[in-house]
Amino acid sequence: MNEVSGPEAAFLLPAFLFLKFLSLADKVARRAV
Repeated sequence: MNEVSGPEAAFLLPAFLFLKFLSLADKVARRAV
């Protein structure tokens, strides 16, 4: 399980940050409109 948790975390963290950024950009876009 340890071998899986490394790559998994390395993939999930950027994916989570990317989704967070998308939701933030969506809020900004709606405010601009």
